Amino acid sequence: MQIKSVKISFDPRKLEKELKSKLIDETMQNYTDMVAKTTKSDLESGKDIYGETLEPIRPVTREIRQLRGYNGTKPLIQSGDMKNSIKTKKLGKNKYALDAISYG
Repeated sequence: MQIKSVKISFDPRKLEKELKSKLIDETMQNYTDMVAKTTKSDLESGKDIYGETLEPIRPVTREIRQLRGYNGTKPLIQSGDMKNSIKTKKLGKNKYALDAISYG
């Protein structure tokens, strides 16, 4: 049996650059996913972006919701469509954003 020699070469600078880029990309994706999850959770529990409790909906809002066929009493959540639409969106290399249905 004859063994052939194999030559392996790599450029440490290129490897470092690729590792940094992958690490940054994964970190940005994980952070954006965490923000999306926290935003949904905070909406569900009735908190604003500062962690403060949102004001309860007013009676007129409750009546309007009932007329539209919704029974929810949570602020900012009528059907849940907006909350459920919050997703991570990749914009490019190392660039992420949150995407959601636009209201207002």
